[in-house]
Amino acid sequence: MEPEEAAVIRARAAESVVWLRGLDYPGDKSGGLLEESIGEVLFQPPFQSLACPALDLESGRCELYTHRPAACRTYGPAIRLDGEKLPHCPLNYRDATAEQIEEFRVDIDTQESGEAAFAEFLEGGGKPGQTVIAFALS
Repeated sequence: MEPEEAAVIRARAAESVVWLRGLDYPGDKSGGLLEESIGEVLFQPPFQSLACPALDLESGRCELYTHRPAACRTYGPAIRLDGEKLPHCPLNYRDATAEQIEEFRVDIDTQESGEAAFAEFLEGGGKPGQTVIAFALS
């Protein structure tokens, strides 16, 4: 990515972090979510109304698309990830009934590949935990 493009994304991420902290973000100073607060942030108002810092609002294009995190790769379709039913993007199923959405739901099991990726992440100095894109990019 060109440095100018990266700077724009980092600036949007910094703005998002300020906004999140103003809402009493349920996490630590680094942006790590408190385990008991994960459900309060993911897919919940007012946090869900914040646009992703990697999203170009004019074009609707993800500027990190080829390098987007797993959370972004799995959001949208109706899926069950490792046995957990995840929310889907309502824009993907505008005219579908709840029954049809469940019929379309796909099961994805990441246990083996997820464990290998997590081990590699830890070996590279990564810290376990969950956060949101704004903190990850800032």
